[in-house]
Amino acid sequence: MQCSIAKKYYKHFKGTMFQKCTLTQVQAMDIMIAGRECIEKIFAEVLGAEDALVRNQFISGTHALTVGLFALLRPNDTLLAISGKPYDTLDEVIGITENASSLKAFGVKYKQIDLIQNEFDVEKIQEALKKEKIKLIHIQRSKGYSSRDSITIEKIENVVKEIRKIDKDVIIFVDNCYTEFVERKSPLEVGVDVIVRLTYKELRRRNCFKWSIYCRKREICFTCSRKTYISRTRQRSRTNSRCK
Repeated sequence: MQCSIAKKYYKHFKGTMFQKCTLTQVQAMDIMIAGRECIEKIFAEVLGAEDALVRNQFISGTHALTVGLFALLRPNDTLLAISGKPYDTLDEVIGITENASSLKAFGVKYKQIDLIQNEFDVEKIQEALKKEKIKLIHIQRSKGYSSRDSITIEKIENVVKEIRKIDKDVIIFVDNCYTEFVERKSPLEVGVDVIVRLTYKELRRRNCFKWSIYCRKREICFTCSRKTYISRTRQRSRTNSRCK
């Protein structure tokens, strides 16, 4: 499987004509715009996304998750976690633990449905979707600090199909950290809208880490980029880029 994944990356690196010079440092920017575009285009295509944010500005997984959630949720929206409570580090972000700057403090409602013996509670999920408008569904693939199993792509694919039967527009947001490349498909390839993941040393062959956001639809990625205050104007033109 690792060989298959490596071939996908080599194919896309070759297709974008990625060169060492595109990573040249330029003044205050860590890499040239053309190089940044190439990296994001490669990763997006390999993982089945229309667009991606692969940036040093994300200092941790919690930071990238926070950016995604705050970008996509608005006052009176409802966030539904269907794999149980997320990582403890998100408690203050969501408002499970009181925080004046949490999603809850800004009027975002939070609801939670626990797994039943490592399986999604599809009946409760569909019932929640029918009862009220849900803006975003959160899934955490890794077991994290709990004793449950990590969630497979097959299970995600099945629950996405059940969700789409009720609501075709709800944003399905997956925390994919620590579950990269353990299966041939990414969550985006089975209907998920957003994944947050860790691009780490197995890919970059260096002892360094980079968190990133991948979106199945470009407009969702643009919304996330605005929350980070990262301009996408020049990047989206691609007029002088080798990554066409």
